[in-house]
Amino acid sequence: MQTVDAVAQDLANNQNIWLASVISIYEENIKKAEADIIRCNQGIKKCEESISTSKDIILSARETNDTQTEKIAEEALLKAQSNKAKYEKLLHVATKLKEQSIKNLDAVKKLLNQLSFKSSPISAVTIKRSGTVTVQKPNGQILNLDESINIFFENGDVINTSINSKIELQLFDGRCNAIVGENSVIKLVKSNDNKDMINLSCGKIKLEIMKPEDIEKSLLSYKENKSSEDNYSKQLELWINKIKTKIKKRFEVRTPTVGVAVRGTTFIVDIVDSTKTEVVVLEGTVEMQSLIDSSTISISANQKVIANNKGGFSTPQNINVSNYQKWWEDEDK
Repeated sequence: MQTVDAVAQDLANNQNIWLASVISIYEENIKKAEADIIRCNQGIKKCEESISTSKDIILSARETNDTQTEKIAEEALLKAQSNKAKYEKLLHVATKLKEQSIKNLDAVKKLLNQLSFKSSPISAVTIKRSGTVTVQKPNGQILNLDESINIFFENGDVINTSINSKIELQLFDGRCNAIVGENSVIKLVKSNDNKDMINLSCGKIKLEIMKPEDIEKSLLSYKENKSSEDNYSKQLELWINKIKTKIKKRFEVRTPTVGVAVRGTTFIVDIVDSTKTEVVVLEGTVEMQSLIDSSTISISANQKVIANNKGGFSTPQNINVSNYQKWWEDEDK
């Protein structure tokens, strides 16, 4: 049997490897942001040139009383001004993403340098966020993520997004990516049988749970790229085996009225109001269970089901996912 110190060290080793793999996500976000910044600056410059040219044409057309040319130039001016405003907005988003990713990258590297023994394992890491997001710690402390570099979350943390805000997380050793929409509250918890769970008390969340075969393939690829040192390779092998065991267990999202159990799928849970919860499946299959009368229903890809607050389910309805409002996508999509 492992000692307490040995268990703590084991947790630290697992977290080290997971967090090391998160670094590549931040590095990719920085590259993407830098490319977007260049693209936006180039777009702004072209728009400014079009604005200047259009203004000159308008003045010239007025001098010659050429109303048709003036009208065309005014339309071009409005279009260039509108496009410039869009580029400026996207530039702001890209700049914020770069700043966040650099801070997140520094925070992870700093933690990796310090992390040796940690009694409370990290459950989630911030990938990126927008707007106002707060976290309430189990001791009641509330942190505003706009003002704090604390990007790590543990079991018992309650994450709250405000209007026009969202946060993207990687959870549970990298097995799950989640995007929490505006005006939402989630809590990271463990069930009595040690199952990973997210409690959604209001709002909406999109989750992508990696399929066991996909995460195993990803882990083996990561091992090949990172296992140059014998000691690190042994730690990585142990971690991969533990993750392979974990991903065989179902992951669950719970609202006040339903539980959604999944294993390798992409889906959305939206508490529309106090009387109904909508579940939309984009890939794979989920099983939804009423927490009121324990009835269950299976939902396949490209289907949605609405659960009421009395335990009833609607019949699965086929939907065209391409027409579904993709609130989780970035503003530059």
